[in-house]
Amino acid sequence: QLITFLLKHIKTVAEQYLDQELEGVILGRPVKFSEDEQTDRDFASNLELACHRAGFAQVEFQYEPVAAAFNYALTARQAENILIFDFGGGTFDVTVVRVENGDSKVLGLGGVPVGGSDFDRAIMHEKITPLFGRGTQVDGLPVSNGPYIELLNWQSIMQLNRDRHF
Repeated sequence: QLITFLLKHIKTVAEQYLDQELEGVILGRPVKFSEDEQTDRDFASNLELACHRAGFAQVEFQYEPVAAAFNYALTARQAENILIFDFGGGTFDVTVVRVENGDSKVLGLGGVPVGGSDFDRAIMHEKITPLFGRGTQVDGLPVSNGPYIELLNWQSIMQLNRDRHF
């Protein structure tokens, strides 16, 4: 429902800007939503359904790292192989694309459902929270890990400017 709501809004704004109705959409998607093939198909089906409910008659998907490679290819001045790493919120995708004479050919792609959020949490825990006192002691007692665990969650980080107590 949330994706449908967002897509409807995007469609409305784009139609107003272009002064014409949009019937189709090409939407980025991870190479794999899930390691389980059925779950992966279900996620893709749900995304397609959200597009239809938002008013798009034609729906196509493009793997996110492939789309990034195609975008890069628009500026390529010479033939080259491109290696794209796509760290999404919940996925990590890799694609190799050959760019030559304005054409792009996907040589290989793959992905795992381990994403940017996982890397963000690991970096935050290992490198950032010690700078904010994790692992230190006050009056001979260890500082509580509670606030540092909160920092591993991006939703909590957004609250830093809003919640004076935190």
